[in-house]
Amino acid sequence: MIPHSWNVTKNGNTYDVRGKWTNWLSDNGWRKIIADIKSDRTITELPYDVRFPLTAQGECSILANGRFSMKRHIDEKNGSNSEPDLEMVVQALTQSNITGHIDPNHPERMVYPEAWPGASLRYGVWHGRGLRVEKVVEIDPERVSSGDLEYKFRLRSNKAKAFLKNGKRPWKGSVGDSLELNSDSLFLANDDSELRGITLRSAVAWYYEDHKLVTKSIKLQVIIINNETIEVTKLIPASVVLAARQAGSLLFTDATFYPDPHPETSTVDGLTTRNSGNQTWSALMSGAGTTKNDSGGNHTVNCGSVSGFDPTDRWYSITRFHALFDTSSLSGDVSSATLNFTSPSWGPLTENFSVTLGIYATSPASNTALANSDHNKANLGTSLFSATNPMADFAGGATVGFGFVSAGLLAIDVSGISKFVIRTVDDVAESAPTWPGTGGTSNFVILPAENTGTASDPKLEVTTAAIVVPETSSISSVKKIFLLRRR
Repeated sequence: MIPHSWNVTKNGNTYDVRGKWTNWLSDNGWRKIIADIKSDRTITELPYDVRFPLTAQGECSILANGRFSMKRHIDEKNGSNSEPDLEMVVQALTQSNITGHIDPNHPERMVYPEAWPGASLRYGVWHGRGLRVEKVVEIDPERVSSGDLEYKFRLRSNKAKAFLKNGKRPWKGSVGDSLELNSDSLFLANDDSELRGITLRSAVAWYYEDHKLVTKSIKLQVIIINNETIEVTKLIPASVVLAARQAGSLLFTDATFYPDPHPETSTVDGLTTRNSGNQTWSALMSGAGTTKNDSGGNHTVNCGSVSGFDPTDRWYSITRFHALFDTSSLSGDVSSATLNFTSPSWGPLTENFSVTLGIYATSPASNTALANSDHNKANLGTSLFSATNPMADFAGGATVGFGFVSAGLLAIDVSGISKFVIRTVDDVAESAPTWPGTGGTSNFVILPAENTGTASDPKLEVTTAAIVVPETSSISSVKKIFLLRRR
């Protein structure tokens, strides 16, 4: 699962509801999301209730019982109820009705081994903006047939209808109508609202060949069974199965992470700054911060500035942008990663001296707030975690990605918080750039997680190896898994 947060801020008579969840509003106030499955196969520490089936052919249900909607909370306080309970049910049409169990390594997932010949079923939950069960099919390409493969699921709700999201929505098919999803997505929703429904997108498969990641798009076929039910078929062509078999490798899955907006619950992002004029470059780089900002709507990253009152070769200030990510839901070895930052369209960019940027380690005292002391070089790493980019890439409206190198991949914590800072190469080396003259500076603007939605948030995209499942009790005998996951 990919952790998210749900933050609500009251601005006058309006509420700003963000699409990233770490907490939910219960009848007793805010509660932390806990997605671990209980022994009775339920999850209740969510803004909706989830029940997983005992066996592979059973029904997995999610009940949006009002806690999913901030609007409903507001309405109920005013004596109304505009959004009734909405239940969604997912049923895998497996060939075996094998009993499932909670994954001991990932307690937020249920596993049903050999639900189909040579393939296992996994269920989890996605607690983003939309209500959704995450369905994963793990396929051993050496044990399945050589022809095309089909894996069917039924989704239903007695209060929802199917809509197509392709810029021309809604598509409201009749009974018996079918649809093939490619770039489009389809969702079962109440009142044509994808925020209260199950979203379906075209499926993608991953595996490795000659140590290179291979991604294959596969078909997703949808048919309307009745007004309440749709049937979804994942169609995997024989060529994809054959390619995975010949590659003899594991398939990989990916995830995307964001820092929490303010008020933080797990991770923070923001600036630390040292304003201390008339210093050498080395002294300016080495000292503790004088100010910090971890709750503003935009942050100007000052890569070094000179005051008009400073003498030649003396510097005034520098800032560093820190970004933390809760990557504890990952599993396996990290094979690739990219850290992305976005500049606002109006964002000014001034470059009075040449600047090259990279990603390095940071160790703030807290995961949820920044302190001036976090700016001190003793709390920062010097090993470059990424490829470098020139500051000029942060022209207004640009999104700049820093692809991780080996040292950065090892720094991603698959069981905890991954912590990074964007710095200049001159900052790390304590080697002064060309002095820009009195009043000179080089800076750009980064949008933090405090802005509504996630489109402009700092974003860490990670690809990891799928879990290797032993075929027997012998550790040396492992099963080659071909993992199919809806994106």
